[in-house]
Order: sequence, then structure tokens, then C-alpha cells
Amino acid sequence: MPRRGTDKKLAFAPSARYSWLKLGMNDDSAVGKRCNMAESDEYYMRLALKEAQRAFAEDEVPVGAVLVAADGSVLAATYNTSEHGLHALAHAEAVAMSIGAVSLEQKRLWDCTLYVTLEPCTMCAAAVSMMRIRRLVYGAANPKGGAVENGVRFFQSPACNHRPEVVSGVLADECGGLMTAFFQNKRRDGMAGGADGQAAK
Repeated sequence: MPRRGTDKKLAFAPSARYSWLKLGMNDDSAVGKRCNMAESDEYYMRLALKEAQRAFAEDEVPVGAVLVAADGSVLAATYNTSEHGLHALAHAEAVAMSIGAVSLEQKRLWDCTLYVTLEPCTMCAAAVSMMRIRRLVYGAANPKGGAVENGVRFFQSPACNHRPEVVSGVLADECGGLMTAFFQNKRRDGMAGGADGQAAK
């Protein structure tokens, strides 16, 4: 009899309540879209920003992520689902990379570019390295919880085995503005305790 937890289908199957692996089920999902230009970081970041806006509407920390294949097609477009998915690891970029690996049926994402609206935390920076993401593009800096240009600067650490190309500051004002508005609302509603950007995810 197989041991509990060894069924891969069960391990990746999202349920109605624990759906931290969101499989692009929105009617206007970006999955499959492709930029007509050779490459446009702003185009894909706007798709990620749209996902962050969905998170905002669902009272999740508004971070969105889009994973793009080498041919420019979107493999995954998702957002932070830590609160409603009841999964502390369900940061937007971690979910996007998980979906991408399942979609491509491979454990590495060598030729992919990951777009995320907020500078990744230590966990997600390490995951980017482990998944062998080719390029990481993010919007707003995260001085308190970030780990790329702030904090531990994971990609500069001896523990980092793969360093992606990093582009920062794409639509930074719009991405950061959404985060600011979210936490202003939380403070206004008297619910700011423990909320600190990426760490709150």
C-alpha cells in the first residue's frame, strides 16, 4: 500500500479550500498570452500587476506573478494566496513556478522569465535559484522583506548555486502604490498588526 503523501496527483491537486496552486481559472486569465514584441518587460509586468489587483480585491497581500516561457507565452499568472489558501508558502512567485513546473513536466525552468510585482523574499529568491529561472524581473523594492537587492541579498550569497539575470524597478511606482494602499487600508481598519509587506504573505 503506498505511503501517505506519495501520490503526485494528490500532492498537486488544489481543493476548493486549499487552492494555493491556482491554475489560471479566471475568465480573463493571462495564461497562453504572448507579447507581440520581441520582448517587453513592461507588458508582462502589467499582467502581473493585474494579478496583484485581484489579490487586493480578495484581501490578500497584493503581489502578482507571471511566468513566461522562452517563446514569450505565459505559463502561469497568479497572485499571493497565503490567507485564503491557508498556506504560508503560497507567495505569488512560488505558486507561479510550481504551476510552470507541472505544466512543463520538468523540475527546472531554465529558459523562463519570472515577473513579480514585489522584490522576492528569501524563500522565493532561493526558489528562483533552485528552479534555475533565467531572468527575474520585479517591480517594487521591498526594503523590509526583500532578499535580492535588500536584506540577505541571496543571489550574492555563497549558498546560491544559480544566479538569474535580475531586472528591477519595472512599473515600480504602480506596484509599490498598490502595496501602500493595501496596508493603509489595513491600518485605517485597525488590522495592521504583524503586516509587513512580504513577511505578511
